[in-house]
Amino acid sequence: MADENQVERRVKSFADTEMRVVRAADGKPSAIEGYAAVFEQWSGDLGWFREKIAKGAFANALKTSDIRCLFNHDSNFILGRAKSGTLTLKEDGKGLWFHCALPDAQDARDLAARIERGDIDGCSFQFTTERDSWVYSEDGKSPDDRTIVEIRELFDVGPVVFPAYPQTSIAARDKALGLDVARRSRDAAKPTAPPAATPAPEVREVLSETPPPPPVSATPLLDAAKAKAAAAAAQHTAEVQRQLDKRINRQREADATQ
Repeated sequence: MADENQVERRVKSFADTEMRVVRAADGKPSAIEGYAAVFEQWSGDLGWFREKIAKGAFANALKTSDIRCLFNHDSNFILGRAKSGTLTLKEDGKGLWFHCALPDAQDARDLAARIERGDIDGCSFQFTTERDSWVYSEDGKSPDDRTIVEIRELFDVGPVVFPAYPQTSIAARDKALGLDVARRSRDAAKPTAPPAATPAPEVREVLSETPPPPPVSATPLLDAAKAKAAAAAAQHTAEVQRQLDKRINRQREADATQ
């Protein structure tokens, strides 16, 4: 059997799988049959994702796997086997159909009676995945969508007592169904966001080391204007003083002549 860390398990109620007991002409149970899996049908919320099985997903596995029909996935309670011809499986438009000829044994007859009474109302299959695809939730709150495209190996199909795995522990449910395998597949396929762009080192260096320009001050311009105005005023005063001195000198000369 494959590495247990790669094995997954899915369960359905009889309402989905149409499993039934087939009785012979003498009234004895001779076989059980139904759908181990249904194509293109979304599962319920599996905690963080939901999934469906694509049509044709079992095609290769049916050619290469030696599949058993087991009760509760218990290899000690074997009902039929593909290699021996007591278990027949085929894909049709609806899903993976199987027919298992029951052994002429008391435990098989007891199992058939419990199925007909409704005491046992689930069907399950155990497998590994070759290929799947994911559509990720955009809001991070809704479950991701997984499509199982190809089954690598199909180990067994058959009736089970607990189709819903009603454990209160999420870890127990994930372990029972092999959901950690799906989680690893999802994480491996999920694209990672590219790192945020940063300036090249030389650009950062130039930006950080270039000093800011000094502030422009109006004081030097005002001082120059004041100095120019003061020089002009001083020049004007000196000129007025010279003209006044000339007049005084001419008046004195006139007075001396008389």
